[in-house]
Amino acid sequence: DGTKKEADWQGYLPFSDNPEILNPEKGFIVTANNKAVPSSFPHPIHEQTWGPASRAPIISQYLSSRIAKGHKFTTTELYDLQEYGGDLLAERILSRLIEGVTAAGGLSEAEQIAFEKIKNWDRLFAFESVESGIAIAWFHELLYDILDDKLYDDQDFERFSKWYSYYEFALHWIPRWDLNQTNFYCDEIHTKDHKETCAELYRDSFQQAVTYLTEKLGSDQKEWFIGNFVHSRYKHAFSDVPVLGKLFERTHPRSGGITSPHILHTSIVTRDYASFHGANLRMVFNLDPSPRPQEDSYWMIDTGENGSVASRNYQDMMPYFRGPQRKLLPFRYMIEEHPDSILQLKPKSD
Repeated sequence: DGTKKEADWQGYLPFSDNPEILNPEKGFIVTANNKAVPSSFPHPIHEQTWGPASRAPIISQYLSSRIAKGHKFTTTELYDLQEYGGDLLAERILSRLIEGVTAAGGLSEAEQIAFEKIKNWDRLFAFESVESGIAIAWFHELLYDILDDKLYDDQDFERFSKWYSYYEFALHWIPRWDLNQTNFYCDEIHTKDHKETCAELYRDSFQQAVTYLTEKLGSDQKEWFIGNFVHSRYKHAFSDVPVLGKLFERTHPRSGGITSPHILHTSIVTRDYASFHGANLRMVFNLDPSPRPQEDSYWMIDTGENGSVASRNYQDMMPYFRGPQRKLLPFRYMIEEHPDSILQLKPKSD
């Protein structure tokens, strides 16, 4: 309570009290805005400090599975990991949703064709994947249907969903619900004469996703790939100002899952597939002083290197945000031309 004196800042924690990890046995450290301290951490940290817990497990799983096979990572692979389409929702609940739709039945011919696609999906979100488009639309409709008539209004919904709790809710509960049961969340409470089962909820939300994609992109399912309707939006202070908004704001198509490393910040309340972003920096450092070819350090900052809309560099980095393009960091040139001004990090000698 910030109105009370005893809630004022009392000083700074000793550096020794900060969380730390030293040479973990698994051989790597992952941070992805996830909660980085155990529940036993003695000092209070507001829970809303953390992002979704889903990204770090996917990244850890990706690294561990390859390390177990003796794989040696390159810097380009680690850069591409930031675009990895693995997703906890797809991994943990999709099979259950498919079981529910199969049990409920009642799909039209077009819906059945889309359903066969999603059944054979590899569970990886990718820009040109039709299955990814069907999946993201299905997840959105499902999460909305579970909660929309259970909360007071859209403002209440926004408060509930602001810190990703509805994703964690789905991850926790959907694998536990019996397909034939009806419960508070599976039932559509506005249909007084019928209590929907969880299987019916999964079927109905899938049908709603197909309806959305048909209305948005047409009946040709080849056009339903995720990059055709999901996009990143870089909102500017002038975005909502007529004329100026179009001049300053930038958008571009993208992929990503709701809980993937390349996370999709979209609203299930408005069913808007715009993922809002501020400027963000991606960097992968190679500290080897003599790297192999294609093993240098890489970076990008979207949307561009200059904040002035009149600059040619205002949006010059957007092509690097998606796809195989990368921008080299000029470390090698700096080291070669100015060796006395460079801080070099070296392993501790035995």
